[in-house]
Amino acid sequence: MDRHDCACAWPALLIGGVKMMHLMLKAADEYPPGAVYQLSFIDASSLLLFSLFLGLSLWNGQRLAIHARYMVCTVLIILPPAITRLLFFIPWFDSFAKTLNGSFVAIEVVLLLLLVDDRRMGRLQPSYPLAIGLFLLLHLTMNLAGQWLWWHILMDHFASL
Repeated sequence: MDRHDCACAWPALLIGGVKMMHLMLKAADEYPPGAVYQLSFIDASSLLLFSLFLGLSLWNGQRLAIHARYMVCTVLIILPPAITRLLFFIPWFDSFAKTLNGSFVAIEVVLLLLLVDDRRMGRLQPSYPLAIGLFLLLHLTMNLAGQWLWWHILMDHFASL
């Protein structure tokens, strides 16, 4: 897949993600109270991070080491939903909040291991520190976003479109 293919596929992924958010918000009654606001925040943030990492990867296409690391970050941003579902099979993870937070901790641990490996190889690229910072920010804010009135208003307006 070359730059042109990525540039063509990205809008389809973005539109699909936004459409999924819209459908979820319209079906808010089928979710636990307030859950759609937290999930829509995670989805919107993930779409932004995916776009950022893909853009940085394409921007650094001639610098293979940096390009590859940003592409790894695009994969990591889509893993939390799968990890969240997987964690329900572990008895201690007995609530959605635990599994959701656990999935982000798992991604952050993977990023830390990748960062340590980069450092061990002698050259620390900017991609993993940036990704860890952004994942930590998302992890911290996702637990608060469901209570933000401005986010509720924005998502209610989006759902009404």
